[in-house]
Amino acid sequence: MIFDFLDFLSTELLYLAFKKYGENVNIRPYIKKLFRILLMTVLYILFFLVLSCFFEFIFQTSEPVFPLFILLIITLFFHEQITWAIRNFIDRNFYRKIFTLNQSLAKFNVELNSTLDFQLIIEKFINFMKNSFNDHVWTFYYCWGEDYELFSTNRTDDEIPKLLKLPGNSDLNKILKDEIEFFSLQKLREKHIALKNAMSLLPEGEKYHYIYFLKSYKGYLGFVTFDRSFHYYIHFASINTMLLRIFKKTADVLENDFLYSEVEKKSLQNQLLVEIGKKISSSLDLNEVLESIIESINQLVNYDAGGIFLIDDKARVLRRMVTRGYDKKLLDKLSLKLDLGIYGWVIQNKTASIINDVTNDPYYYPVRNNTASQLTVPLLSGEKVLGVMALESNRINHFTPADKELLLTFAGQAVIAIENAQLYEAATQKKRLESELIIASKVQKALLPERPPDFPGLKISFLNIPSQIVGGDFYDIFRLGDSKL
Repeated sequence: MIFDFLDFLSTELLYLAFKKYGENVNIRPYIKKLFRILLMTVLYILFFLVLSCFFEFIFQTSEPVFPLFILLIITLFFHEQITWAIRNFIDRNFYRKIFTLNQSLAKFNVELNSTLDFQLIIEKFINFMKNSFNDHVWTFYYCWGEDYELFSTNRTDDEIPKLLKLPGNSDLNKILKDEIEFFSLQKLREKHIALKNAMSLLPEGEKYHYIYFLKSYKGYLGFVTFDRSFHYYIHFASINTMLLRIFKKTADVLENDFLYSEVEKKSLQNQLLVEIGKKISSSLDLNEVLESIIESINQLVNYDAGGIFLIDDKARVLRRMVTRGYDKKLLDKLSLKLDLGIYGWVIQNKTASIINDVTNDPYYYPVRNNTASQLTVPLLSGEKVLGVMALESNRINHFTPADKELLLTFAGQAVIAIENAQLYEAATQKKRLESELIIASKVQKALLPERPPDFPGLKISFLNIPSQIVGGDFYDIFRLGDSKL
């Protein structure tokens, strides 16, 4: 308890010194030295009391001369050993947090080199933060898509924004001047209006005092915030340097692993597109091909609901073709009008849409209750919109611009399948109509007389040639008596 109290006291005094004299001041060694002197004084007094009790009990004397003499001998011969033992004892307890953090940093440094899995590295970093800074308030935001998303925090209240929109890389470079350090969030807000406006949703105060921007060799990809007591680590030059090095390495590893995952995704995408192309060329069943497309997308982009909807030109509504994760009975009852919701916006503007948080989008029309974010792309054949393809997720900010480009590629495949099916349907209808016309032509010819009746003194002939398969003319010849036709 006494070490915890002294640790807390030195931390608070250190913060006050930082505030008044700058971050180069370190009063912790003076507090530790004072505590060492006090502890040695108490220890020598205890020695003296123990020796006094011993002489009084054994030799029946209360004279302080003998205990003082022995204490002097102990001091002369064993002072360095006692001082060294007390110093180690104090350091071991006074800096136990530093010792624990050093071990955690060394372990995480090894883990950073252990995998190329982007999601796994994210999980490892979050676990490192939880294990290393459990006594501090911290948040971790990652630039996922167009916004900085709250990936993890040890806060449980609802005041922390889940999404933040920060200035771009070039603007951040101007603000931070390429410096890699733990900034005071309050000072950054005071100096830069752009950053103050961007982080206006982040609460001010002691719980959000320090901020470190995760910058890789390609640019800024996230940031972490810490509470005021995090300065406990900053004044230790070795720990501060190690933290900065680990965070910088984390940013580079996250960048590399993300690029690696995108390359793998692109390779899988090309493979799936080839398979879908084969199905399109070998099958004229529209539903079969669209089912294959919606299943293939799920291998590249996780979604909780998705579907392909086509425009019914007569009813001017969207018809469900293939869906996943929706209540099909509810969709059949709903009338998805062409000017309603985000589907209508995409159709009218002929452009794709990413909604990071559907609760803040005026165009979103709820089709399912759990949806938090949505990606919608148009199915374009030239300038004509055939329908839309939509993916929905139960997690906010789930879809990225790369996902949008991916879905547009698969939408192109869907359009090819739709047009092939429509051409096949048109050819089938034409063939069916021609067959019916041929039958009608035969019926018409059967209704017309094959040859005129024989009438003495009169030669009669007739001929019918329709311009198409079936003509509209009709004639017949009748005998009305011996002398009349």
